Amino acid sequence: MFRLALLNITKNLPRFFITLVVVGIAFSLIFIVEGFSTGLYKQETAYYENAGADLVVMQKGTETLQTSRSVLADGLKNQIEEIRGVTSVSGIISDGVMFSKNDNKSPIILVGVHPSSKLGKPWKIARGRQLKDDREIVIDLAFAKRNKIELGDRIKILDKEFEVVGLSRETSSYMNPYTFVTKKAAEEVLLRDKTVSFFLVKVSEENDLNRVKDEIERKIKVAKPLTIKQVVKTEGDFVRELMGSPINAILYISYIIGVLVIGLTLYTAVIEKITEYGVMKAIGAKSGQLLTFVLQQSVMSTVFGFGSGILIYAIVSNLIEYLLPQFLIVVNFEAVAKTFVIGVLMAMIAVFFPISKINRLEPATVFKR
Repeated sequence: MFRLALLNITKNLPRFFITLVVVGIAFSLIFIVEGFSTGLYKQETAYYENAGADLVVMQKGTETLQTSRSVLADGLKNQIEEIRGVTSVSGIISDGVMFSKNDNKSPIILVGVHPSSKLGKPWKIARGRQLKDDREIVIDLAFAKRNKIELGDRIKILDKEFEVVGLSRETSSYMNPYTFVTKKAAEEVLLRDKTVSFFLVKVSEENDLNRVKDEIERKIKVAKPLTIKQVVKTEGDFVRELMGSPINAILYISYIIGVLVIGLTLYTAVIEKITEYGVMKAIGAKSGQLLTFVLQQSVMSTVFGFGSGILIYAIVSNLIEYLLPQFLIVVNFEAVAKTFVIGVLMAMIAVFFPISKINRLEPATVFKR
């Protein structure tokens, strides 16, 4: 029965190809919207996830680093370094500024880092190199493309001139791209006097993490230490609260459209062959056999369409990221599995109405067609 069902859906290759493409586009639409949603949240927390640290120490009372201005004395670094289990500490300056070029203004996040430290620097350089000098800058690749900036160009940030020595990937976001200079340069640009926005802390053992966190909180009353997981959750929750409603609305709409397209396509495919099923019934096929046969065809079409949807998604998402690198499209296994299950359920529902129509067919009516 399975082999017969497979032969039946593939014997008309043009029709089979159209079904694959239509169902595949429906699946890929869902994947792309899911991927955009996941990528958006991931972009907003990417800096902390890739900072190479275990703890972020910010000013006490800071809700999120995106909405609150955290300021700590640079000298607190020595106190943190003295805590047992701490292997590395780096003070980071981070603040939003406005970048101007040819009367076009763009908000950016200026990040001041220690060139000699492994913490907090751009984690993926697409072109060029990391910072070495106080008059150098690393900017986001997507931001550079939008503003037509190349390696070696000289740009100004608040009247301070820098040479572009690196273009970084995965440092863009829907709000502001990350731009990196040395800590000393950031102090000059932002007029900071021996203060940082937060400290990135690396500990020797994972088992020491909570102890070090508690000790920092106990010894430094003005500090609020959080693990990277806590920071990612806090910052991610803020973005979800800000953007969750419109993104979820678009996501639900994409599911509705995708599911309806899949259902209608499979329903039409079954209806077009209703005479064949009627003949099968006329020569003695039982209702249960017909249901199994039609259900197998529908599910197989869904599985093939799902495969084509993944292929279409891979092509389209790569094209979007190439043309618009400020967008990150990421689909996780959970979303893929959920979409596949919904597609299979829709395939099963789509054959219910044709089957009920087939069961009502009279053999004499079939042979008159």
